[in-house]
Amino acid sequence: MKALHDLYTGPINVWVEDEVTRNTLTSLWRDTQVRVHLGGSQRGVQFAVDEAREVSTTLVVGVVDRDFQDDDSARWRDTPVLRLRAHECENLLLDFEIIAGLSEGQTADGLRGVAHQHATALLWWTACCAVMHELHESFGPSLPRRPRQGDVRTSQEATEHIRGSTELDAHVRAVTNCTNSATIRDLVQSKGTELEVHLTGDTWLSVFPGKEILRHLRSTVPGLDAAKSGITPTERDLDLAKRITRAMAQEDRIPAELTELLQILRQRGRL
Repeated sequence: MKALHDLYTGPINVWVEDEVTRNTLTSLWRDTQVRVHLGGSQRGVQFAVDEAREVSTTLVVGVVDRDFQDDDSARWRDTPVLRLRAHECENLLLDFEIIAGLSEGQTADGLRGVAHQHATALLWWTACCAVMHELHESFGPSLPRRPRQGDVRTSQEATEHIRGSTELDAHVRAVTNCTNSATIRDLVQSKGTELEVHLTGDTWLSVFPGKEILRHLRSTVPGLDAAKSGITPTERDLDLAKRITRAMAQEDRIPAELTELLQILRQRGRL
C-alpha cells in the first residue's frame, strides 16, 4: 500500500469524495498536470489534505460537494478544501441536451420536465435534510438520521421525523428549545419556502440533490440505464455518469463551474 506522499506525482493533486466526482473531474478536465485521488468521504478528503501539509511540496487540495453548506467559492483561491457551488457533483451532469442524446427518443425539454417534477416531489425531503444538517452543525452527530425519500412528502412528515427521532440526545433538549414542535415546524417551513422559490426559476438545478435527480432519470427514462445486470444502483449511477461525461467531453460541453475551478487550481499550482 502506498504512503500518501507517494501518490503526489503531479504538480496538482485533488482529493474527492467518490468515484462519480473523480470520473467527472478526470474526464472533463483532461489535464495531465492534475491527479485526482479518492478520499471516500468529506472527512477522508479533509484528513488527506491535512496530512499533505507535512509530506508534500506540491499543491494538494480537496474538492467536495456543497451539500447543505454555504457557498465558499469566493475562497477557492486560498482554501485547502474547495466546495462546489452546486449541491453535489451530479448536479453538474444535468445537461439535458447530453442526456437526451443518450436516451431513447427523449427531448431535452421533456427530460428537464421530468427532472423538475422529481425535484418538486423531493421538496419536503430536501427541506428535512437541510434542517437536520443545521441542527447537526449546532449540536453534533446525535441527531435524526436522514429519512428515506418515501417517508417524507409533506412539511408535517418532515417535522415529525425530526421531532420523533429517538436519537435526539437529552443534552440537546436541555440546552435548546429546538425540540419544541413549533420551532422545528418553523425551521422546516422556512426551508421549504426557500426551496419553492428555487423551483420557480433555474436555480433548482444546483440546489436540489443532483444524485437523487440523476438516479430518478436513470431508473425511469428509456435508454439511460444501460449497465449490465447484477450490479448495484451506485454502480449503475456511475455508469451513467461516465456516459454523460464522455459525451460532454466529445461535444465540448464542460460545465463553466468546472472550467473556472481548474483555472484557479492551475494558478495556485503556478502552471
